[in-house]
Amino acid sequence: MVAECRSTWLRTSNVRVTVGGFLSGSSRDEEACLAECLSNSACVFVDYAPSSQRCYVHTDANDLSQLTTDTDFQQYILVRRCAASDRKYA
Repeated sequence: MVAECRSTWLRTSNVRVTVGGFLSGSSRDEEACLAECLSNSACVFVDYAPSSQRCYVHTDANDLSQLTTDTDFQQYILVRRCAASDRKYA
């Protein structure tokens, strides 16, 4: 039996990055924001604001050096990416 692969995220509350990334026009909830990142092979993390449903997709890990405190945001760093056929959200 093959173990189910789950994409793994490192979640940090109350922080976001102040540079880089792009605002996703289609991600309106947390699950959609994470799915948007998984659909972009260059994505390394997202900043998501639940109150405004804004999702910023980041493709440069160096952006993480520009963290700032923001109680509106949750940050999700993609630790492990699974193949699309195995994709489940953890």
